Amino acid sequence: MLSLQKHARPDEHTKDLSARLAEALSGSQLHFWKPGDPVARLNRRVLIGVAPYSRYDVNLLAALDELQLDSSFERIDIFDVLACQSQADFEKYIPGIEKVYQTPVVGLWENRRLVQHLSGNNARELLMRMYDIDEARIR
Repeated sequence: MLSLQKHARPDEHTKDLSARLAEALSGSQLHFWKPGDPVARLNRRVLIGVAPYSRYDVNLLAALDELQLDSSFERIDIFDVLACQSQADFEKYIPGIEKVYQTPVVGLWENRRLVQHLSGNNARELLMRMYDIDEARIR
């Protein structure tokens, strides 16, 4: 999915990975999403904020992309946490999310109602349980 190759300067590396995240997702069953984009009206929507420089987050995206999802029932949307400069920015993606210290950041909607929002290890564990992903797969 995403390459974690090194660049001369860390800021160039981060900008490059952010730019390539949407491109990488365009060829997958995961969808890049930002505020203002349409929201899928399905039974389940999962919105996941990732850090494109995080090996764990990139491995999680790869594992999620390998799933056999029923696109008539659920959709997985992805956003880049580097677009969030403050806690208020995270709220634009996932209303009511508590202070974000670690990725991933997850919002779970069922029948168009936000029913859960988590970040960090709790969010990762939720996704592993929901989609039966082995922890070794994303480490």
